[in-house]
Amino acid sequence: AHPDTWARLLWNTNGGLNLLGYSVPASDKAMNQAVVARSKSRADALYARAGELMSDQRLIVMLSDAQDLFAVRTDITGLEHVPEYIWTLNLASLRRT
Repeated sequence: AHPDTWARLLWNTNGGLNLLGYSVPASDKAMNQAVVARSKSRADALYARAGELMSDQRLIVMLSDAQDLFAVRTDITGLEHVPEYIWTLNLASLRRT
């Protein structure tokens, strides 16, 4: 997925999933520059910088490396994993064959 589809939601001051309400203006600026960057490599570098700036602030500290496990019938296809945020399984993608 394009970084702006998830990074802005989580890291941006006004992001919809910025549930703790943190704000790192330099990270916001990097994301704003990335979304209009003319090259993929420049955009990637700016999104990486935004992530580094967020990480440097220690706003979120991961306490575990949980492993997801899904048991699914053999006739179910379209299983998509979504990283552990508020949701875990994209139910809309499931198909019965």
